[in-house]
Amino acid sequence: MKRKTTSMKASDFTHECRGTSRTFGRNERIDIVFRGNMAGTDGNKIIYPSLDLKSTLDENQVAVSRGYIDHETGHLRYTDMEAFQSYARQAIEAGTPFRKDIANGIEDPRMERLVMQDYEGATDNLTAVANAVCRQMLETMASDTDSPWYAFVPVTLANMGRVNNGLRGDDLSDFLGAVQARMSAGQYRMCVDWAARITGLASTQDSLALADEIFDAIVELEPGTDKPDDDAYSDTDTGDSDDAGDADSDGDGSGDSDSSGRGSQPDSDGDDDADDDGNGTGHDDSEGDNSVDTADDDTPSDGDGKPGVNDADHDDPRLKVGGTKGLRGDVTAAIKDAVADHTGDGSEYRTFSTEFDTWSDKTTDDEIGTLMRDKDNLSRYDEAVNETAGKINVMRRKLETALAARRDVRWVGSQKAGRLDPRRLVGAYNAEDDVYRFREEDNDVETAVTVLVDLSTSMIRNGKNTIAMQSVIAIAEALEKTHVQYEILGFCTNRHSTATVKLRSSMDAYMRRDDYDTRHPRGFNFTRFEAINMAIFKAFNQPLNLCRTSLVAVERVPCKSYVCNCDGESLLLAYDRLRVRPEPRKVLMVLSDGAPMINGTNDRTRLARHLYSSIRDIEDDGVEVLGIGIVDSAVRNFYPRHVVVHAIKDLTTVALEQIAKILLGRRL
Repeated sequence: MKRKTTSMKASDFTHECRGTSRTFGRNERIDIVFRGNMAGTDGNKIIYPSLDLKSTLDENQVAVSRGYIDHETGHLRYTDMEAFQSYARQAIEAGTPFRKDIANGIEDPRMERLVMQDYEGATDNLTAVANAVCRQMLETMASDTDSPWYAFVPVTLANMGRVNNGLRGDDLSDFLGAVQARMSAGQYRMCVDWAARITGLASTQDSLALADEIFDAIVELEPGTDKPDDDAYSDTDTGDSDDAGDADSDGDGSGDSDSSGRGSQPDSDGDDDADDDGNGTGHDDSEGDNSVDTADDDTPSDGDGKPGVNDADHDDPRLKVGGTKGLRGDVTAAIKDAVADHTGDGSEYRTFSTEFDTWSDKTTDDEIGTLMRDKDNLSRYDEAVNETAGKINVMRRKLETALAARRDVRWVGSQKAGRLDPRRLVGAYNAEDDVYRFREEDNDVETAVTVLVDLSTSMIRNGKNTIAMQSVIAIAEALEKTHVQYEILGFCTNRHSTATVKLRSSMDAYMRRDDYDTRHPRGFNFTRFEAINMAIFKAFNQPLNLCRTSLVAVERVPCKSYVCNCDGESLLLAYDRLRVRPEPRKVLMVLSDGAPMINGTNDRTRLARHLYSSIRDIEDDGVEVLGIGIVDSAVRNFYPRHVVVHAIKDLTTVALEQIAKILLGRRL
């Protein structure tokens, strides 16, 4: 079903995108990550600019953003990336990079047509991003009076192909009108006929073959004037045309140009311009296997590392045409331009990248997963249960009694079997057969509970990690025999983890490229420079008896190198899982020992504001939030509902009162 596009908080848009690409890409496990001011794809993930999470995207920005994601997901799903990359490399090595620009202009509408067939909502989204690209291209054309006519062929093919796919809009119509005015009638007609053939292409290989054919046809027109007579096209077999050739048609397609209008590495080869300067040259923004490959080898070089200049006096027409920078349109530049006002000015919370955040559980091959699997934890679990057995039993009895009393008990009458309904005695006397009733009980309050535990190193002071472990075990044991669904998660950051090392490497490369001093990471407008580690100790669908070793790891993880706590984002990550639960009532309990803190962030005020606003956003969505301070009263500064636990005995007194009020709506 098509989804209505409305304005949206940046935090909500982040939730929509986080984890997997949208509806039609879920089976492909295509991740969307937020990194710097970048946009692009590396072959299995889509890079989106990091947003100021307090900002609000308007309706058009949401539509353009979704269109960008649908476009990139379409490439990852329908474009033969290996074949396209090989073609692009060969074109560059041959000194004819213009060939890949043509290929990209063909492949974009070919795969977008498949996207629209697969996902109904993609049509509106792709129309929005197409409009955004065309607006940029119109600005480029207004200032570009020197490029030869064929430099416009890639973006013209892309947009004509989109018209043929059914996209419509004023910006596309205006763009095609501008192209028609720029080209001769014969040149424009040839583009129309080429674009008509895109609809029949079945594969990326077909796109590449058509690109070679078009390139050869253009070369055949050289040497000669940049605007040959229309008769030059009269003997060319270009196939049938359609309404894409009408500059006045209500079309709305787009291409993929950067802010200068010059295409660099085509997005269908996995090499979008994941840079932040909008110059379309492309830069490698990180190191290692997770980097977006935006090598600078997509333009000819004159030997000093600078882009080569098309030599009008070159003797070889193939090199003259092939060395031309084709304007192909760029959705990456369009999305960066669309959300530029929401990438922050340094006054609000903004993460550098979500790309390296991790989730650990009993099955993961990492330190937290190893701690969860340790069988020695079983004896520690039994020890913790024995130490708190009386308190757990008190909690369980109170909750079970209260939940049972909360059941909605009613009698259903007018039945032909069951107990005699005292209100139907006259009917029974008259031998009527529907004078019985039976008792019906509704299930317990349908509630989903997430328990989220701070795992930072500060938790080892004063035995707070032990109290946290005892608390989650007590809560789990008490809830296990009720109908309340629950899960137990943990959060922390690790400055020494492989994920954080990769994040810092990516950040350093980003800063070097943009002339930042790497010794002063606070000099640019990001708040978080560490990877978040989320731990799943018990998932909703897991029975407690299979998670006992995992729960003991709550005590052990803070003893490792998991130093800090990014509370605001961690709550939102837990909320992402809780919000999709079917239960109408949702509760988030957070066990913490202080305010948020991240290494490398000097302004903790931004961290505190973000935690405060995150709690309010979660509560505004109908989730009831309870902060449980572990030997620390800092929760009072952030959580409207809060209690402080100094020892496990407090859990069955003040803490249980709050838990009961949330779960049952009244005191025990």
